[in-house]
Amino acid sequence: MGAKITIDSATLMNKGLEVIEAMRLYRLPAEKVDVVIHRQSIVHSLVEYRDGAMIAQLGAPDMKLPIRYAFTWPYRAPSPDRPLDLLTCGDLTFRAPDTEAFPCLRIARQCARTGGTACAIMNGANETAVALFLQERIGFNDIPRLVESALDRVQVKYAPDLPDILEADRQARAAVLQIYIIAAILIFGVLIAVHELGHFLAAKACGVRVNEFSIGMGPALLKKTKGDTQYSLRLLPIGGFCAMEGEEEDSSDPAALNNQGFWQKLLIFAAGALMNFLAGLIIILVLYAGVKAVNVPVIRGFAEGCPLESASGLQVGDRILSIDGERIYTFSDVSLLLGRNKTGDFDLVLRRDGQKLRLENFHMERGEYLDQSGEKFTGFGLYFGAEELTFGGRLKYCWDQAVDFVRLVRLSLQMLITGEAGFSDMSGPVGIVSTITTVGEQSESAAAAAANIAYLAALIAVNLAVMNLLPLPALDGGKIFFLVVNALCMLTIRKQIPAKFENYVHLAGFILLMGLMLVITFQDVLKLFH
Repeated sequence: MGAKITIDSATLMNKGLEVIEAMRLYRLPAEKVDVVIHRQSIVHSLVEYRDGAMIAQLGAPDMKLPIRYAFTWPYRAPSPDRPLDLLTCGDLTFRAPDTEAFPCLRIARQCARTGGTACAIMNGANETAVALFLQERIGFNDIPRLVESALDRVQVKYAPDLPDILEADRQARAAVLQIYIIAAILIFGVLIAVHELGHFLAAKACGVRVNEFSIGMGPALLKKTKGDTQYSLRLLPIGGFCAMEGEEEDSSDPAALNNQGFWQKLLIFAAGALMNFLAGLIIILVLYAGVKAVNVPVIRGFAEGCPLESASGLQVGDRILSIDGERIYTFSDVSLLLGRNKTGDFDLVLRRDGQKLRLENFHMERGEYLDQSGEKFTGFGLYFGAEELTFGGRLKYCWDQAVDFVRLVRLSLQMLITGEAGFSDMSGPVGIVSTITTVGEQSESAAAAAANIAYLAALIAVNLAVMNLLPLPALDGGKIFFLVVNALCMLTIRKQIPAKFENYVHLAGFILLMGLMLVITFQDVLKLFH
């Protein structure tokens, strides 16, 4: 058997396909075709007569026998193989299949009863899901889940012709591959909506009139006015907006944004980014709520042949606090910061026996070592340990993880400025959606995919928070920059920058930003085709 049939045998989808085959060949209802689990593979077929008697065909569990018979039919040629010995083949057992453990069989029976293009949808989705599994992009238990998802999303057509069947097959294969794309788009939509919710809550708290608060973009599906604000739900789940009085142009309304004080404006402008950071932190807290222990940057041992252990070097029990001036927030920072150094000479700050210790220009080189399970790895020959998390320790770890995400954004910007990273390394929405899709598909199970995508969503949320606070026109940081400049101008020359000029700057920044996004999106699309 080939790889695909082997997987189908393991999921029992092969038995489901055989049920469909028997129904079609003999024009039988699904209730007339049973599946029996026979682990010994000695009985290859059973025929039940009207009087209840059964005739069984027995043979050695070897595919050569049916293949030989296919070539010699209707004659049975002598076989050079050893015949079945009833005295040594052991007990023969038969039981009903467990459709909870093997849902593919249940799905196949259901499709057989449904008819139309349901079986074509199931088959196309199953072939695509099995291919993803063989590529190690999904877990084994994800196969039936993806097949059911495709059946939910692709409409069944009854009394189909051949083009209908081929189209159902195409749509099913596409549906399996699109599930993580939809998740990625929803993540973006939710994070942008959370950002606008921050502006909305801050505006309401400061007494600013909000003309409309919308979840989603595009045509309105639902509208409801409460107080001075119209609340709307729109068709496209790609964000939302918070339209405040006096935001785009000056208004004489005392509740308009332009008539508020410095601190109120500062809070409103910064609230969107703060909400994104809070959303990222909450996601991290949820992900680590059940985690009992985490890896820590504490040296627990050295690989055989590692030259770094010495009285003047590293020792067991050392906790690494920083590398080359960058603080260690989580264990993953160790490999990140060690990998950034290309010279091999490191400035380390350690905690040893309760005291801080600094090792300057400490030379370390990568080598090939054996890990604690005896497997080869390339690294510095250090073994690190784990620590159990208390409630307070869990809160601190999650906070450190969120702050570490902020540092990752700063390092990325630093690499762009210094030339360590180029324009081709940048990604826009299309690239991020592609990354989320890859993360989901390569996870071992649906639960692992959900956790990995949630972790990435937390990183994106914090990324949005930091990027929005950059002092660039059209961003919240640009508005805060002009707010501070205007405050300084009022203190020094008693004048403010004309609102018209500020709006022109923000408009120009918005156009440049959209142009950059278009270029990056085009680049992301090209990457998909390569």
